[in-house]
Order: sequence, then C-alpha cells, then structure tokens
Amino acid sequence: AYIVNMLIMGFWHGVTWYYIAYGLFHGLGLVINDAWVRKKKTLNKERKKAGKAALPENRWIQLLGMVVTFHVVMLSFLIFSGFLNNLWFKK
Repeated sequence: AYIVNMLIMGFWHGVTWYYIAYGLFHGLGLVINDAWVRKKKTLNKERKKAGKAALPENRWIQLLGMVVTFHVVMLSFLIFSGFLNNLWFKK
C-alpha cells in the first residue's frame, strides 16, 4: 500500500520518469522503515524473553537516524528536481 500510494503521488506531480521514480523511492523508503520498526519490536521482545537488554536506543542512535534520514531526503530531492534527467539524457 505504501508503494502504490507513493507511486500515485509521483504520477500526480507529473508523468515523467523522475516524478514516478521519486514516488517509488519514497514508497520503498516507507516499506524499509516499517519493516525495520516491526523487526526491532520483535527482536526486543525476543531479547526480553531471553533475559537480554533491548537494542540500544540513545542519543547517538537517534542522531544516526537523523543523519540517514537527512541524506535519504536529499537524494530524493535530487531525483525530484529533474537534474538527473538533464544529466543522463542530454539532447
């Protein structure tokens, strides 16, 4: 559902490959994030049952998440801008 929704958003912006790629990119990002959140919950439950500490959640981990998110969003802006279209498909 994430991918379909984001693809529709890409088509809504325009029927060019880079808008569609932008939507697909965000859809895949949402799927990956959702899978990680679900996996982390499962791992923490299993670790708790085994008597181990949960996966670390501190300021450094949060900072790493912010840095990764920032770079992913910047890459998506590069896709959305159409710059790659001009770079790869010059006439």
